[in-house]
Amino acid sequence: MTKRARNSVFVVVLLHFGFMALEMTLWNAKIGLAITHLSQSTADDTVGVGFNMGLYNGFLGLALLWSAFALSRREAYSVNRFILSFIVLAGVAGAISMNIPTIILFQSLPAIIALALLWLDRPFPKTEDEAIPEIAKMESQLLVLKHADNPSPRGPVLRGQHGKQHGCVRAEFTVASDIPAEMRFGVFKDPGKTFDALVRFSNARKLDDREPGGHGMAIKLLNVSGEKLGDEPDSLTQDFVLFYSPVFFVGNPIQYVEFEEAVLRAYGKPEPEEKATLLLNYFWKHPRQLRNLANAQRSAPTNPLEARYWSVTPYQMGNAPVKYSVLPELIGAKISAERSPDMLREAMKLHLSSRTLCLSFIFKRRPIRKRCRSRIPLWSGMKLAPSPQQWPQ
Repeated sequence: MTKRARNSVFVVVLLHFGFMALEMTLWNAKIGLAITHLSQSTADDTVGVGFNMGLYNGFLGLALLWSAFALSRREAYSVNRFILSFIVLAGVAGAISMNIPTIILFQSLPAIIALALLWLDRPFPKTEDEAIPEIAKMESQLLVLKHADNPSPRGPVLRGQHGKQHGCVRAEFTVASDIPAEMRFGVFKDPGKTFDALVRFSNARKLDDREPGGHGMAIKLLNVSGEKLGDEPDSLTQDFVLFYSPVFFVGNPIQYVEFEEAVLRAYGKPEPEEKATLLLNYFWKHPRQLRNLANAQRSAPTNPLEARYWSVTPYQMGNAPVKYSVLPELIGAKISAERSPDMLREAMKLHLSSRTLCLSFIFKRRPIRKRCRSRIPLWSGMKLAPSPQQWPQ
């Protein structure tokens, strides 16, 4: 914590110790009456209320001091931000309920200034380049924890995300012949070109298909020439990763670092404690993201091949961003399997054993706002392991 951020927190601490002294010892004295605008009789009748309020203000000051000296930098940041936010709200509520606008000046405003300085000094990455290595590090830590929970050399360690696979099918990915010129970039630069592909369907976290949760689809194009971004510039593949939700619940990689840290703290706890840990460490500051996550985890498809998937995040195409979506072209009645822990895999087997499936790969490019379709006919050949324990991870 920088000196200016720490000093701003100390100012709030001193103010609350001052409130404590005023409310506990001077509530019905002349100086107390002048500040609270209470009559002498009302102040005499409410001395106990003032004493109790003073204790609370003193506790707030002590909590801010404790977090500054007893916690790590990131923990102190989270605690200070939490307490200061409620001090701001309490000041506004007090000013309105007691009709004393100066409460905002002496209580809310210093806390707002402290919050602003804390945010400028936040102990989290401030750029995406700083955030990405931290995310990779914490994902590795989560994998170590999962491996510790399953130490048997015969048992697989599930992937960090989308560990349960329903099936992996062979496919052909054909670029639309009428793709507009302004969208001919990368694998879309040659209209009518066909790539061999593998398509994987999975659950985000749930191992029982009957439980609602996130679901994913990943397309791997094969024999793709040209230099690639990332750690493997000479790779001959290109991936499209899609999810059963139009948007990703976290706004950017910088916020994702803070979310991953909360996940690490919550790991291994019973479900109620896990949810409480995530809420108090992250989602109370990002209620919209909590709503997005809840919407994504509420999905309960009965057949992965009949669902729509989105890229959730934008990608660069030429000089404009683009978002992808995959939409099934359904022919005939919908197909589902009997409810079971692996019913989505069984639904895929029933579907592809009886018909050919085509998917439309749609992308929307802004600011041009045009749609383009590329067809992905899925073959009936599938590679399915006999049990989850034998799936390749």
